[in-house]
Amino acid sequence: MTTLTISNLCKSFGDVDVLHDINLAVQSGEFVVLVGPSGCGKSTLLRLIAGLEDIIDGTIQIGERVINDVEADKRGIAMVFQSYALYPHMSVEQNIGFCLRVARQPSALIREKVQDVAQTLQIEQLLKRKPGELSGGQRQRVAIGRAIVRDPDVFLFDEPLSNLDAELRVQMRLELMKLHNRLKATMIYVTHDQVEALTMADKIVVMRDGVIEQEGTPIELFNNPCNKFVAGFIGTPKMNFLHGHITTVTEQSLHLELGEGVELEIPNRWRGHDAVGRGRKVCVGIRPNEVVEGESGVSTLRGTISVVEQLGRETLSHMVLPNKQYISVLENGQHFHEPGTPWTVSLKPEAIYLFDEHEQTIALTKEFA
Repeated sequence: MTTLTISNLCKSFGDVDVLHDINLAVQSGEFVVLVGPSGCGKSTLLRLIAGLEDIIDGTIQIGERVINDVEADKRGIAMVFQSYALYPHMSVEQNIGFCLRVARQPSALIREKVQDVAQTLQIEQLLKRKPGELSGGQRQRVAIGRAIVRDPDVFLFDEPLSNLDAELRVQMRLELMKLHNRLKATMIYVTHDQVEALTMADKIVVMRDGVIEQEGTPIELFNNPCNKFVAGFIGTPKMNFLHGHITTVTEQSLHLELGEGVELEIPNRWRGHDAVGRGRKVCVGIRPNEVVEGESGVSTLRGTISVVEQLGRETLSHMVLPNKQYISVLENGQHFHEPGTPWTVSLKPEAIYLFDEHEQTIALTKEFA
């Protein structure tokens, strides 16, 4: 098992800066997931680690070894791509053992390693087949097997499940988690799917526009996002955001004007912060499962039901406010709300987040933290 350390890493393509001063420490045996919207730089970062792109500035270390100028095939890294990249004319056995044959390993050793990998991935019965005879999930197992057989210091995964259907993605997600538990290997996994990140990662790294916005365990990022972007990116359904400005501040509550006469009162759990002064622009955040039907006395909103999504065990309803802002409500069980009818909901006070005009999270006063 090996650590990976990235220090002050920068990357540009011509005049376009793609990565800006990236610093990241991956512990030995850690499963780190890089997430972010398309174009945020997560796949570029993976390719720099793999040696498929040249580094402009900064360093990458595996253990104590700086690998900036080390050839890709000598870095001790195995990469699994979004496309399976299997040789169609070779059998599964030949595909898995290809890198060992190129390295001129003894035939007996190659057969032994391929057999061990096939057992680990439960594909022994597929060894004589060609890739064209396999399902998508089976091909992905073969691609992973080709990486495992090299016994690398670090595994890199670039959106390996995105080509699979929803049911197979869930199955392969579980298989990768089991594989990590067995191998105890250092793994870096790129995805745009934050559900994959939440369920698989020891540590999530959220990226935007070539910088790391926040890193931490899934629960840390879910409970304590550093800004509105992270709060909206982590968690499904997405967090609700209501924009307005503060009109009244008391010891007990804040009164917000959300526009078009829509007002919201929330408990003042941010006492003493400059960002919650009268007239300041703020954004209220709350997750859909923390909004309940009915009037609670405070933090109540009234609007009209626009769309209802029946999810079987849950119901996700969307309500439009008179000022055209929307709020989503996730309820357990099956609820048959009629679109177009008036509705009243309340925000659970202890679950409300507040973001300042720069979209940074406003920290709770110590007594409420």
